[in-house]
Amino acid sequence: LGNLTLYVIGDDEEPANPGTGNPDTDNPGTPTTPDPNAPAGTIRIQAEDYKAGVNGTEYFDFNPENLSGQYRPNEAVDIETTGDVGGGFNVSFIQDGEFLTYDVNVAEAGTYDVVLRVATPSGDTQSTEVTINGQTYTADFGFTGGWQEYQDVLVTNVSLAAGVQELRLDMKSSQFNLNYIDLVAAEPGANIDARHRQQC
Repeated sequence: LGNLTLYVIGDDEEPANPGTGNPDTDNPGTPTTPDPNAPAGTIRIQAEDYKAGVNGTEYFDFNPENLSGQYRPNEAVDIETTGDVGGGFNVSFIQDGEFLTYDVNVAEAGTYDVVLRVATPSGDTQSTEVTINGQTYTADFGFTGGWQEYQDVLVTNVSLAAGVQELRLDMKSSQFNLNYIDLVAAEPGANIDARHRQQC
């Protein structure tokens, strides 16, 4: 089926359409159309485009204020301007026990790789759980070089059904930033480029 190569492409991180969240918030939630700046064949979910709603239901953040004050300043999740390639925003001040949810529209059922774009200055193991289609996967990763030095963490062989489904991230540590999540169709013999450095 050929090779699959991923590229980081800049975007202004505006939602592709109004999404599925609460229209009364600053940003109504996960876009329901593909990110036009994502690589071909990739479903890209910007971390800051979590589902809007009630703190403790669609998402959970220990602090009721957005400590970084960017993008969705009147909501609890902390969002800052990112230093990653392509610019935009990342979720910051993450704490163990917080979570985020997203609505994801998968066009075709199959096996996917989940790629988490993360940064950490910590030498201790960092961790998050990814739950989708009734399955939970643990992504562990280590030092990337700093708060704004990003690497990709690859979770392989994730089986997804077609259609709209919820993706949930449960934070299991407190020393990392999250920029985006990619869902990449896994093809036999596909090559993931050198950007994907930490595999779970």
